[in-house]
Amino acid sequence: MNWDDYRVFLALAEAGSLLKAGKKLQVSHTTVLRRLNALEARLEVRLFERHKTGYVLTASGEKILNSVLHLKDEIDQVERQVIGQDVRLSGEIRISTTDTIGFFWLPPFIKKFKKLYPDIVLNVEVDNRHKNLSKREADIVLPSMNRQPDYMVGRELAPIHIRLYAHRAYLTEKRKKKIKLVEDYKSFDFILLNENLSQLPMNQYVLSKIAPGSVAATASNFSGLYHLCLQGLGVAALPFYVGDQAPDLEVVGEIPFSIHSNSIWILTHPDLIRSARILAFMEFMREEKN
Repeated sequence: MNWDDYRVFLALAEAGSLLKAGKKLQVSHTTVLRRLNALEARLEVRLFERHKTGYVLTASGEKILNSVLHLKDEIDQVERQVIGQDVRLSGEIRISTTDTIGFFWLPPFIKKFKKLYPDIVLNVEVDNRHKNLSKREADIVLPSMNRQPDYMVGRELAPIHIRLYAHRAYLTEKRKKKIKLVEDYKSFDFILLNENLSQLPMNQYVLSKIAPGSVAATASNFSGLYHLCLQGLGVAALPFYVGDQAPDLEVVGEIPFSIHSNSIWILTHPDLIRSARILAFMEFMREEKN
């Protein structure tokens, strides 16, 4: 049994296409197809139906999938326990976090940490969907949330204050001042979140205050809001560690913390906390934010 072939099988079952499976595994789509053909030849069974819309599991594929998922859970558990026993202050730490935390908040801490532990490589993956620690998709997550999940260990690092920012040029051109009353919202143009993040409480809060037709632009994440705000299109609600970095952006208001009561957390799986390099990073971040 070659576990690598079953990893390819599992990735294709989850992704539904050779291209997406290859991207997930960081191999070419031709490699995925070659490994799949080899696995089907060895088992003498067809595992997928090939359609124009993608790859769909056959009945035999479904049966194998259940067994592979169970096996993968056991392998992931063994890997976590082995890594948890690692006493070396070297190697890689995979960190999953959001775009704003990864690009705006975290870099200064990485720079300081690397001076202390030059042999530890920090691999930062930015994704609004945090990786699954139990499945070994990441070693540490730095999420924005308001409470700690029961199945992880870690701590709260810093509260996230959301402020309203506008470019100086926009404020000068429109002769705008700070938002102090509800009525003040209606005199500004706004840049809001769209798609998956549109239902965030802070986004809905702003929508409830502004006048119809005052949305100048939308973006799918906070980094997009930041760059559009830099163009002087209007007001954007941004985490303080994003907006405060731009000298040309001015604070014109603030979202009440009760509306967006999230903080930055650092979390890992209980099986990994004994790993020397992971414990070193967890303790470093705890001391930095004390």
